[in-house]
Amino acid sequence: MSTADATEKPPQAEDHQQPGVESEMSSEGEDIIRKSTRRSKPVEHFAPPQKRKVDVKKKVQAGEGKGIKLGDIEVVSKGISKAAVDGEGLKRLHVCLFNSIGKESTRKRDIRAWNGSQSAEDRERMEKTLTATKKQESLREIARTLGLPASQSRTALEESILRFLDVPKDEGLKKPKTKRRASATGRAPSRGAKGRGAGRQGSGFSNFLAQRTKELKATEAGKLLTPKEVTEMLSVEWTSMSSVEKAAFGTPQKAAGQKRKRSSTAGGAGAKTKKPREVSEPTSKAEESSSDDSSSDTSSSSSSSSSRSSASGSEENSAEESQEETHTDKVG
Repeated sequence: MSTADATEKPPQAEDHQQPGVESEMSSEGEDIIRKSTRRSKPVEHFAPPQKRKVDVKKKVQAGEGKGIKLGDIEVVSKGISKAAVDGEGLKRLHVCLFNSIGKESTRKRDIRAWNGSQSAEDRERMEKTLTATKKQESLREIARTLGLPASQSRTALEESILRFLDVPKDEGLKKPKTKRRASATGRAPSRGAKGRGAGRQGSGFSNFLAQRTKELKATEAGKLLTPKEVTEMLSVEWTSMSSVEKAAFGTPQKAAGQKRKRSSTAGGAGAKTKKPREVSEPTSKAEESSSDDSSSDTSSSSSSSSSRSSASGSEENSAEESQEETHTDKVG
């Protein structure tokens, strides 16, 4: 092998070198191999994603405090019952006590079971919640629910609410005002009593009231009136009527089982309205008989004004006839 062939071998070696690998000749004629600058990416193997750790709020349990349960205090129990379940005040109160809004189905029950803070951490948490409440009206709603005075400054409201919720006590709370029932003397009169009380103007008012009420109820305008308005309107109409018009309605007949307050009969009641008339003394037996007949006729027909007028006319005629008879007797 010649020396020329030996010198040609290094170029042949360069043709067969790996791509991406550079080689250089040293001063002694040896090849120096250098790696490429390209970097290969590492292989990433599949791995399930890890769940992030979430700070779970500590659930506060009621019933471990040193005070009285809010549900056992009468004022607070009534305030919780009246408050709206979805109201802002009740929600903020639940957040203040249990660090959560809670469910609507159990919100009031949880608040009633609260009997005070369990540690200093609970007190600090309640204080932060009250301070973070933006609306002062929400604090006032909480105060009204707990029976505390609501007309205070914001700082005073926060202090009074925090002091009460820390250790609930039934001391100095304003009792709720209960509506008084109407007494026996102050009760509203019944329908029958309304008619009797307003219609003591005469004995025939009850008949007048019953008759006119039916007539009014038959009309379209009368159907819109209340019983009280009907009675008031008819009482005014009754007072404006004359005695003759009132007598046309007569007196009400009492039932057999009712006690009669007055011993006077219907005829006696009519006799009271009858005006006394002056009658000349009879001069003979004929006059006495005629006057007796006329008086009996007038007493029997005293219930109506028409019968009284006819009786008075018969009296005058009989008196004139008797006077003529006596005059003829004297002449004869």
